[in-house]
Amino acid sequence: NKSDQEIEFRVHKILQFLKAMNYPNPFKRKTDITCELTGAADEMTIKIYSLSGRLVREFKEPALAGFMMMLWDGRDQDGEEVANGVYYCKIRVKMPGTEDLTEYIKMMKLK
Repeated sequence: NKSDQEIEFRVHKILQFLKAMNYPNPFKRKTDITCELTGAADEMTIKIYSLSGRLVREFKEPALAGFMMMLWDGRDQDGEEVANGVYYCKIRVKMPGTEDLTEYIKMMKLK
């Protein structure tokens, strides 16, 4: 029995964000915020803002290399469900001795 398998991988010299997004978008009650890091970092901060710029929710996650998925339940810091509308998600990764990496995602909540 003979078989062939092909594996593709990339080597990155510097830390990069890949494919920052959320699913589903638009969402009704909850959405998964995802991204991929090419290497480990010190800290990852995820902040969700309203269209007017008000901070709605903040998360601190471990910044491990690879695929990251974080569930947002559509609630603010006080546990209240947010209103329908557009929200911005700011993902910031902190590295010692270098500039922070930042990505933005636009999300829409529809009931």
